[in-house]
Amino acid sequence: MNILFTGASSFTGYWFTNILRKNGHKIVATFTKNMITDYDGLKRTRIERMQHKLKLQFGVNFGNSKFLSLLDSEKFDLVCHHGAEVSNYKSFNFDVCSAFKNNTFNILQVLEQLKKKKTKLVITGSLFEGNESIGGKSSLALSPYGLSKQISSLSFEYYSFSLGIPLGKFIIPNPFGPYEEERFTTFLVKSWIKNEKPIII
Repeated sequence: MNILFTGASSFTGYWFTNILRKNGHKIVATFTKNMITDYDGLKRTRIERMQHKLKLQFGVNFGNSKFLSLLDSEKFDLVCHHGAEVSNYKSFNFDVCSAFKNNTFNILQVLEQLKKKKTKLVITGSLFEGNESIGGKSSLALSPYGLSKQISSLSFEYYSFSLGIPLGKFIIPNPFGPYEEERFTTFLVKSWIKNEKPIII
């Protein structure tokens, strides 16, 4: 398949595109910044490792003019919208409205182009969303970031259904592995190595 993939600079995005490529798919990966040197740390490392394996497109945000031009200029079998606003995602002051706008920018125009080209859509979700925890019992998001993902997802579900566009969703739990930023899993492992009992508040 020919796949347009957003959010490839993230840890999970890097591994998604890596595995898809190894399975014979052609990947066009989009990045919001203008060039590799605009990134640093692990994000830059991940992009540098994929630059000779994937087709990279910089300065592309979901729904912006460059994104729409990509959809118009090339036939994609699938768009995987993995990119999302995550700045300050741990904070209760996370800007839900701004994140929702960025995640779904020009959503109707994008989906109309997908329908015209008969392109399928997959979005990725998070366990921080409401209704996505184990058993799906809680309708409340676990954080403002989770809320932004949830209302973004609902918007894609609504418009995709209304336009008759095939939509899939992949829920990401708590992945870990090479090229991952040091977060919760790292904290747990380091605590266990020191024979300490990790305390979670």
